[in-house]
Amino acid sequence: MGKLRLSFDDGPQPTDALTKILTILADHSIIADFYVNGIEMGSAETKAAVRKIHDKGHQVENHAWSHKRLDTMSLEEVRNEVGRNQDVIQEVTGRFPTRLRPPYGAGTYPKLLDTEVVQVAKEFNLTLTLWQVDTLDWKSPISGKYDKILSDVKAKQHLELTDILMHVLHNMANGLNTLIEKLKENDYEFG
Repeated sequence: MGKLRLSFDDGPQPTDALTKILTILADHSIIADFYVNGIEMGSAETKAAVRKIHDKGHQVENHAWSHKRLDTMSLEEVRNEVGRNQDVIQEVTGRFPTRLRPPYGAGTYPKLLDTEVVQVAKEFNLTLTLWQVDTLDWKSPISGKYDKILSDVKAKQHLELTDILMHVLHNMANGLNTLIEKLKENDYEFG
């Protein structure tokens, strides 16, 4: 059975939801990936929130500047979206991201690779990443979806690493502890 990786898109706003998520992850000794948007790092408070993600040992990765679909943009627009985000993350954390998860996964699906997205990722030495399980937490609270998420994870247990997509949202923060406990009860490990 492979390991699980928890990943959170968007953010760092709302920072109170992010703080709760970070506390829950610390309580369970889980390191996660956070794909952040530069446009949300316009204040000292939000930059401090991203620094906190990094300081707690989590990976801060690139989710583009403004959360627009990269696969509809010109090469120069994609370069700007990714480059601006690289720069602000490096400024805040002291390191450049190594992975890019385009908003909506647009341009990264194997059969729908976008030439511009692939080229810009290469220019910035970024690995394009996607997820294997989507909690759909942006649509509705996960409290009623635990069984579905567990079923989706089980269907991917043959993979070496299964990435579970979540978002920095209040409903995720409120359901995260229960989700982690249910995954642990089913003997899943995090890596």
